Amino acid sequence: MSELSNLIGQKFNKLLVIKKSSKTDKNRNIYWYCQCQCDNEELTEVTTNSLRNNSIKSCGCSRKKEKNLIGQTFGLWTVIEFGRYDKKNYYWVCKCDCGKPARQVEQSRLINGRSKSCGCLARSLSSQRRKKDISGRKYNKLTAIRQINDGKFGLSVWECECECECECGELTQVIQGDLTSGKIKSCGCLKIFKDLTGKKFGWLSVLGRSLKKHQFYSLWICKCTCGKIKDIPYSRLLDGSVQSCGCYRNKIYNDITIGQKFGRLTVLKWAYSLDERGNFYTCHCECGDTKDIQGCSLRSGHTLSCGCLQKERASETHFKGTATLRQHCRARLKKWRGLSIEVSNDKYVITGQNSAEVHHIYPFSKILEEVIGKSNIIIRDNMEEYAVEEIQTINYWNDSLHKKYGLGICLSEEMHRKFHSIYGYFDFSIKEFRDFYRQNSGTEFILDLSFHIQ
Repeated sequence: MSELSNLIGQKFNKLLVIKKSSKTDKNRNIYWYCQCQCDNEELTEVTTNSLRNNSIKSCGCSRKKEKNLIGQTFGLWTVIEFGRYDKKNYYWVCKCDCGKPARQVEQSRLINGRSKSCGCLARSLSSQRRKKDISGRKYNKLTAIRQINDGKFGLSVWECECECECECGELTQVIQGDLTSGKIKSCGCLKIFKDLTGKKFGWLSVLGRSLKKHQFYSLWICKCTCGKIKDIPYSRLLDGSVQSCGCYRNKIYNDITIGQKFGRLTVLKWAYSLDERGNFYTCHCECGDTKDIQGCSLRSGHTLSCGCLQKERASETHFKGTATLRQHCRARLKKWRGLSIEVSNDKYVITGQNSAEVHHIYPFSKILEEVIGKSNIIIRDNMEEYAVEEIQTINYWNDSLHKKYGLGICLSEEMHRKFHSIYGYFDFSIKEFRDFYRQNSGTEFILDLSFHIQ
């Protein structure tokens, strides 16, 4: 090491260089271990450049002594002693006048007044504001009567009387902050911009303003054409989201009459009702078949036959244009696949390797054909084109038929391909699979594939 680069023994301000450090920074500047003149026994690592340009003059003690806050008060804080220096900030041990244990507070927060107490000062001021007696004071249309309790999060709640035309005699509960700030100005009467009495909204005729109070809505008494009287929120009358007491929805599910015709179907009678999918009607098709059809499918025109109309356009193997529907039905088989893998002990049943592929014992193409037939839907290009009721019906029959025909079985890709090359993809039976299993494993197929809900 040259004499110019060797700093051992040299003194820079309060730092005496003791030895060279093995550490360097990203610019390859050498670090030196330095001893400070203060009482600090620990050595400080400083780079050559920092020593030469006097950017670091001590171990940090010089800066600590620049401000001596011991004994000074800041708000309710009294500084007891110096705490620590973490290379960025100075901390002083302070004790609050409330008597809580002392703690370290950042020096800058003490000086700029951002920290004045341990938190008791803010709580005290907030408590004083909450305890302020505003009884008898008037805020807009509300007059504070009495404070009933400290509500959630310590908020002060007042019972107020409103100067509205509604003579119900009920008091309104308002948070004190909302009352004094003007956020809440009335019991809700100011929200009503016009009188709806005598106006009609759908099947509803407004009789007048309701005496009942609601936290968020102004309620109006409405009479439906069916004769029922009900309180309806003001906003829902104006935006049209409520047009009856609820009887309108029931009517549209019961507006199909005996003898009415929909495509090839003629309604014979009401069959049954399901809460999730509405009413079903027994219909006679021109082909001679009789079937129960969902009412909404008849009204919307999505179902025009018992299924014969679809079969006329079908190929010998499966329905045309069912790729999207096929993908949708397969995506709903997660539980069916999981139970099938569990029955197979997570292994291919013939080769014994780890499982990955589930084979339908009963052909999936036949299940899909049966789903389409029972749902009585028109095949569409995208699932978005189906009505919500149609998708619910598709899902119902897809799940029901997979439970009916049982679970699948795990086959390796090679065995799966071999089976379909012999028996095809559409028209094969469980007996044929048992024969295939016996020929390739040498044992009889004995697993129970019935669908048991776990």
